[in-house]
Amino acid sequence: MPRALPLIVAAFLLAWPSPTDSTRGFSQPVSDEKVLPPYPVCVEYDRKRDETRVFVGPMLFESSTRHHSWVEFTVGFSFKGRQVLSYPEHVSVSLLTYGPEANFLRESKDRSVSLAVGEVRIALGEARLKVGPEYHSSKEYALVLVPVRAIGELMSKTSDGQPGTLFVGRGVFKLKPRHVTSLRSVYEVATGFRPPTPSN
Repeated sequence: MPRALPLIVAAFLLAWPSPTDSTRGFSQPVSDEKVLPPYPVCVEYDRKRDETRVFVGPMLFESSTRHHSWVEFTVGFSFKGRQVLSYPEHVSVSLLTYGPEANFLRESKDRSVSLAVGEVRIALGEARLKVGPEYHSSKEYALVLVPVRAIGELMSKTSDGQPGTLFVGRGVFKLKPRHVTSLRSVYEVATGFRPPTPSN
């Protein structure tokens, strides 16, 4: 089966909505005593674009390095039409960080993003910052194109039920097991292991 063209990933990035009020719709972090199910894989068809978006998120992580700083993590891909004819080589990861000192990437020369689960750590790629008046010292937005094979390597060496750690420049964020399981779910759709089920 042919691989998806880079234009498909580019279209996904262009179709991705700009973040608005990040705190809207989110409650305070759930305590570790409460075990929540994974985030659902959302499949949305845009009739005007004749395009289907598959994504998980936004998932909310708390910084372990800066007080009251957060990141919204969303991962997904898109394809033309309603049926998958080819699977992507990359998925898009959007990162919206906010808080009193949320400029984890702008302040640092290090724009790398990586993810660790257990003893396994993989590089997701270099973040591209989005510039605009709405982004300042307490809010920044970045995109990362992540090779599907890199996520597959991580998934093959780990299992559900493990927590993880997300490294964003100088920022360090803790992932609960449900976050790791959610990432595995979207990876399974991106590789054809499970079919995308429309959400709308």
